[in-house]
Amino acid sequence: MIRSRAEEAQIAPSLLATHADVQLLVQRHAAGNAADLPILQGWRRKIAGNDLVALLEGRASVEIDPARGCVRLRSTNDTGG
Repeated sequence: MIRSRAEEAQIAPSLLATHADVQLLVQRHAAGNAADLPILQGWRRKIAGNDLVALLEGRASVEIDPARGCVRLRSTNDTGG
């Protein structure tokens, strides 16, 4: 998802978040102390942070958009109809 969001924003994925950044988010979110991480601040939060939190909280899932050939987020409340 980071790569897809970075492509949409026309930036390098590593500027948005590294693999280690995402791992740290997962660990710290589970412990309830992730708010100060860069991925959850400012422009990074707008581009990908909110979506990552939604995934971690079970409010969204990731799927492949076959028409566009990219990853997209789907709300768990989305019935698809």
